Amino acid sequence: KIPGKEEYVMDMELQFGVLQYVHNCVHKKLSVSFRLVPRAHKLSPTPSVFPFILLSDNSVGLETKKISGFFSKNVNVPFSLRILLAQNCDNWENALKKRGKKVEEKAGFLIECCLYHGSIELCKKRSGLSETGAFMETVRLMDVSSLPLTSRLCFTLWGYSNAKKAQASRLAMEVDLGQVDGFVPLGWTNFNLFEFDGRLRSGSHTLRLWPDEACNPLGAPTQNLDRSSPNFTIIIPAASHPIYFECPSFIAGKNVYNKKVKKDEADEWAKAKSIGRPADTPSPRGERGGIGQR
Repeated sequence: KIPGKEEYVMDMELQFGVLQYVHNCVHKKLSVSFRLVPRAHKLSPTPSVFPFILLSDNSVGLETKKISGFFSKNVNVPFSLRILLAQNCDNWENALKKRGKKVEEKAGFLIECCLYHGSIELCKKRSGLSETGAFMETVRLMDVSSLPLTSRLCFTLWGYSNAKKAQASRLAMEVDLGQVDGFVPLGWTNFNLFEFDGRLRSGSHTLRLWPDEACNPLGAPTQNLDRSSPNFTIIIPAASHPIYFECPSFIAGKNVYNKKVKKDEADEWAKAKSIGRPADTPSPRGERGGIGQR
């Protein structure tokens, strides 16, 4: 565990030198230290962002174990993901030099993320900076209830040669980074949010980029098969049950919970977290929570 942060190193093959924490300690000439914690202490690779819970059998009116999932239209929670480590970016400095860009000491990477429906931008762009490629960035976008069925995430990985310009460009996300001196696109990729069966995707995904170009919202959501291409990993938190886009062909034979979660139920869940009560412990009202922590 990284001291003072809720960040854990789960991969024993990971080179510690790529971690932003280690990089900062070395730069400031501070000692690098970690805390050893049992793996069982951190069962999930990333916490869930869904604050709702499944109610008790009586309040739902059916057995919770028989519920197949939720409708996305009822999930008024921002869709979020965590961007982890970018890899195979060893030649990015050469790409900068080929374009006549001077590589400075504090050069690094910027990853850009946005939601699209066709060519329509659904929300403001989000980005993360890293001098080593270890972003560990949590990105929150629009509510799950507003996601179209064919919505997709569009990513661009940039190399930058000037840390101050990169930070300024990150704060002004309306800027086209392709027109900013010192930036070069290392690759792009698209990622569909819903599976072919209408289920919202979750879990860990490694995305291999199409090199040397910026975001293409109309490009195919397929991955580059070249394993040597630049890539990065994202984690999409899961709810207690699958989330489906409402469509008769998708939900045939599924018992989907078709009610919005009430605000007081979400508040009860937040209160339980604040006092440290486990999610499966009966609340003062006699209800039981499902999986789902922020």
